Amino acid sequence: MIKSSISNMKGVLEIMNTKTIKIGKKQFYNVEALSKMLFIPVDTVRKYIREGKIKAIKVGKFYLVSVENLDKFLSGESDK
Repeated sequence: MIKSSISNMKGVLEIMNTKTIKIGKKQFYNVEALSKMLFIPVDTVRKYIREGKIKAIKVGKFYLVSVENLDKFLSGESDK
């Protein structure tokens, strides 16, 4: 049981360490990728997500931002 949990975590960490994740036809960025793309600290990206400036989905303890939501943020179309 513990071995399977560890191997599952390794898979999750590998996925979350990639810059983009494709789910179906949608493409998502993790917080670290957005930080590098926008030249802002990771903490600032997380702050923008908490404030609703960037719309994201939470998968476990990770946030994912779709390309569409990134485009909305960059064009100034945030929810708040």
